[in-house]
Amino acid sequence: MANTIQIFNQGGTPAPADFANRLQTFFDKDLKEALKFQLVLATYASKQSYPAHGDSIRFFRPRKANTDGLLGLSAAESAGPLRAGVATTLTEGTTPTRMTDVGVGYVDVQLKQRGAIASHSDIASALDLFNLVKLQSKSLGEDAALGLDGICRQALIAGLANTDTTYGAGHPFERYPYITITDDSSTDYDTFKVTANVSNSNGKITRAVHLGCITQLRAANVPTIGGFYVAVTPPQVMHDLRQDTTWVSAATQVDTKDLYKRGEIKLDGAVFVEADNASIEGDTYQTQLGTTAITGTNTKVFSTFYLGRDAFGCVELTDKRAGGSMMGPKLIVNANPDKNDPLNLKTVLGWKAFFGCKALITSETSDVPHYVQLRTKSTF
Repeated sequence: MANTIQIFNQGGTPAPADFANRLQTFFDKDLKEALKFQLVLATYASKQSYPAHGDSIRFFRPRKANTDGLLGLSAAESAGPLRAGVATTLTEGTTPTRMTDVGVGYVDVQLKQRGAIASHSDIASALDLFNLVKLQSKSLGEDAALGLDGICRQALIAGLANTDTTYGAGHPFERYPYITITDDSSTDYDTFKVTANVSNSNGKITRAVHLGCITQLRAANVPTIGGFYVAVTPPQVMHDLRQDTTWVSAATQVDTKDLYKRGEIKLDGAVFVEADNASIEGDTYQTQLGTTAITGTNTKVFSTFYLGRDAFGCVELTDKRAGGSMMGPKLIVNANPDKNDPLNLKTVLGWKAFFGCKALITSETSDVPHYVQLRTKSTF
């Protein structure tokens, strides 16, 4: 190793900075398996390819079925859940004037450029035991997946902000156990987070609360994903779920894991899949706790997302159109000398892509969210 030390003593800091840690006389070339986040949200998104022009993509959804345009029904016959009945006639020889309105709502998803850069020196590339381009590109890819999953998570949270009374009082798509939902969720959150109001035991997931989420989606005629709703669940919430004997006796194992990525169990028409990059809020509504210490009077709040079909939309990162798209994902490796690095002392690599995500709650007046956000606590 003497020659290596002499090279470093010529001045400067090796790049990457931890390079010296990998120059050992005895060294296990097999990297320890890196901790990987289980990123599942985008699996269940509605996806579109990159646009040929512009920097946004538009998702459409026709209105829900109704009886407004049907003729020859009594008021009772045309009435239904959350739908007033109207008596209509259809008379022989008379041209009907009542027309059926087929509305189509839409949502625009703005695409923004994302990316990251890494670099290493020529000395590191020559002496390192690893292929640095391969190592760094793999890490960049894992980082990208984590960041894009966070974009999807925050889009779901933003889509339901303070919508408790938007779709009918008492039946919100943003739900809590134990407390009575009386106001918009920012106020309810301030009640729920306080340990003295709701303990971890009282605030954990229960089958009754779970059934409330399923019923909310079914009552709103939200379509399923392959026959089931998908509950993307933090491990801390799964911890409580698996200890409940009622759940364990009723649940079945998922036998279609190709369809439901990281699916664990099925219960009451939902598949629970576990995700590590889940929403964990602290003192402030819709703000991720991260590494911030939570106030002593409050408790962490975990979100489980019950997803129906087309709950949210994002761009498909693998664009397959002829010629591809300039906005699509690219890995760029610059390993050639140029006027800024004439001796080719450094290799720079990075990725960039345009990406965006949004809850698909369209402009059509009868549209409702295709997902439920359940906030709970955990005894873990």
